[in-house]
Amino acid sequence: MPLMRLPALATAHSHAFQRAMRGAAQRPGAADFFGWRGAMYRLATSLTPESIDAISRVAFRELHAA
Repeated sequence: MPLMRLPALATAHSHAFQRAMRGAAQRPGAADFFGWRGAMYRLATSLTPESIDAISRVAFRELHAA
């Protein structure tokens, strides 16, 4: 039987796309919740299926390594 590697159940609901905004919350205009929320929605609406795949691969690679 081949070995399968899956994320833990706690990470089954993923916000992996937010990995792309790492550090954005520290920028001017994103210092509070609503600034962060605006940055998150701008990022979310700019993503393509290909960019979501690439970002998720990085996030889950980091998760696996941890």
